[in-house]
Amino acid sequence: MGIGELAEAADRPRTWSALAIIAVVAAVVAPPLGLVLGIVALVRVRRRRFRGRGLAIAAIVVAGVLCVAIALSAWAWASFTVEYSATSETVSRADG
Repeated sequence: MGIGELAEAADRPRTWSALAIIAVVAAVVAPPLGLVLGIVALVRVRRRRFRGRGLAIAAIVVAGVLCVAIALSAWAWASFTVEYSATSETVSRADG
C-alpha cells in the first residue's frame, strides 16, 4: 500500500459495522445471541476499523443484563413452583 492509497483511505469515511447494529437488535430480542454477536462485532470493529464500537459494547451490556435477569427469573419461578406444589400437596393430604 503506497502513500497515496493511505491518504485516500484516511479521507474515506469509515462505514458502520452491520454486525454491531444487528447485535444491538438481537440483544433485545434474543439476549444470548445478542451477547455472542456483540462480542464478535467488537472484535471485527477493532480489526477492520469499522465504526460501531459503542454499539457492540452496548449490545454486550444489554444482552448480559437481560441474560442475568432471565436466569434470575427462571430460578425464582422454579423455586416458587416447587414450594407451591409442596404446599398444595400438604394441604390436599390434610383435606383428604
